[in-house]
Amino acid sequence: MPAFDNRPARPATRVVAGLLWAVAGGLGIGAQFGDVYRDQVGTGSVWIFGLWRQGTVSAGNESLDFAPYGVTALIATVLLLVATVLVFTIRGKWGVAIVGTFGSAMMFDEAVSYGISGLVDRGLGSVGPAWWLILGAGIVAVIGLVVALAERSAAWAAPLPGWPSPPPWPPHQAPHHGGPVQPGPPPPGPY
Repeated sequence: MPAFDNRPARPATRVVAGLLWAVAGGLGIGAQFGDVYRDQVGTGSVWIFGLWRQGTVSAGNESLDFAPYGVTALIATVLLLVATVLVFTIRGKWGVAIVGTFGSAMMFDEAVSYGISGLVDRGLGSVGPAWWLILGAGIVAVIGLVVALAERSAAWAAPLPGWPSPPPWPPHQAPHHGGPVQPGPPPPGPY
């Protein structure tokens, strides 16, 4: 494919960030279908809370109602998957960084919200598989964001092509030890 020989190689950190966002998006998709919490209510009744349903199940009778708690997690999942597609289809940095940042932040917010509620209010005995999936998705999304931003900081630290590199900091100074300092000529004019 000679038409693409002059294109720069895609940075490995960007590819790794895209793959991490894809994993987080997959975990977010899985969380859409599971139960976040299952609490025992009385004898033989279980209260179920999922991202899209809530209600009770007792002795085989289900009374589950639609509950749109998964909208934010669904939007975060879509943004993470869009960021993954952008990593592998465009060469620009900013579109990927912006979409990945919003998706990671939203997924991490969901993970923290459900994580704190699961640990503080209910304990680990009543959390369902969707709780673990959303928690994993938030952690993996943030790791992907850190990897993506590490590539950006390395690119910003590199000198621009064609520009001289900046002088070292602090500037080189004569050592304060060693031989005597030669005095310079006296300043001109009367004082």
